[in-house]
Amino acid sequence: MRYLIVIVVLFVFGSYCYGQDTVKQEAKPTPQSNFNDYQNNEQNTEELQILDQQAAKKVEEARKEQAVKQRLHIEAVYVKPLPALHPEIIVLNQLPGLPPVKDRVTGGPSQYDSRIDVRALDPSQPWTKGILRNSLSVAVVVSKTKLRKISPGFYQIDDSSTLGSTYQLCPGEAFKDQPVLGTGTAIVTGKRQLLTAAHVFAAPVDQYAVIFGFEILNKKGAYKRIIPADSVYFPVNIVRQSQNLDIAVFTVDRDMNTQPLKWSVQENLPVGEEIYMIGFPYGLPMKVAANASIVSNSDVFDFYAALDAFAGNSGSPVFDLKTNQVIGILVSGGVDFQWNGTCNTSTICSIPFCPGEKAIRITSIKNLLFNGN
Repeated sequence: MRYLIVIVVLFVFGSYCYGQDTVKQEAKPTPQSNFNDYQNNEQNTEELQILDQQAAKKVEEARKEQAVKQRLHIEAVYVKPLPALHPEIIVLNQLPGLPPVKDRVTGGPSQYDSRIDVRALDPSQPWTKGILRNSLSVAVVVSKTKLRKISPGFYQIDDSSTLGSTYQLCPGEAFKDQPVLGTGTAIVTGKRQLLTAAHVFAAPVDQYAVIFGFEILNKKGAYKRIIPADSVYFPVNIVRQSQNLDIAVFTVDRDMNTQPLKWSVQENLPVGEEIYMIGFPYGLPMKVAANASIVSNSDVFDFYAALDAFAGNSGSPVFDLKTNQVIGILVSGGVDFQWNGTCNTSTICSIPFCPGEKAIRITSIKNLLFNGN
């Protein structure tokens, strides 16, 4: 049975990576090419099945040639059908120094939910460039049990659980057919150092992994099932931690190939300041939550924001939309779902009836890092 599973994995791996007659070195993806793929990829399941029939032989040939070691940007994906999206378009308020409102529009699954897949952002729009750049330095934290090494250069993720099946969601709930993988979100702060919410590590830190590039690739709902080893890192130890702030700084096993995020130096942003967040709600592929603002900032250590955040967003960076700098780290929020007697529906609650989502100020985290307080 184990060998059968391995063969099936190789079929899926080969079906996308080696479906062409020859294995070619691919150009490095750009934000524009990622966006174009997201918009235009119409490859269907039947085509993938045809490619599967040729997969085993081509994977074996590629192994012999050690081609897997040379392909740094393989997009080995498995397409699962998603319900059609009918986004309610939500427009951000005009901000000084940014393009006109009509050029800064984000959509989401409903008028109450602004979360979108990161590749759905059009890189030709000036206001999205900083978001796309920042997304490269945000990783999902997963249990090591969700990863299986299938070759020296690749891991396979366990995508057996969907959001809908895990939480008994009602029909029509956003992203219910997408896989849930992670337990939290982390950001790069140094060559081997990341930052997250302390409660993300419910077990010893060495029982986790962090993965970069876990995202939806196109409108069909394709995502990577086979992750290149250079996108996977393993936590070694926690070097700073504050239970009061619910913040943890940890190191990984080797240098990361992405840059640290820029932190804001502004002490106190005003109520109403427009913000956004990048993370992995409920361990889903990466989402951007925009159309948000600060609703309360009276506490010296934290602030509250009107963000579309869920469990799994713990550790997610919150950014100032004007500067694209980190202003806080999300650590907690309200109840995500409500049971209606048959299934769970998303909680809909508006300010001031809900306090908003809590984020620790980046200035408080700086004190933790540099002063040990």
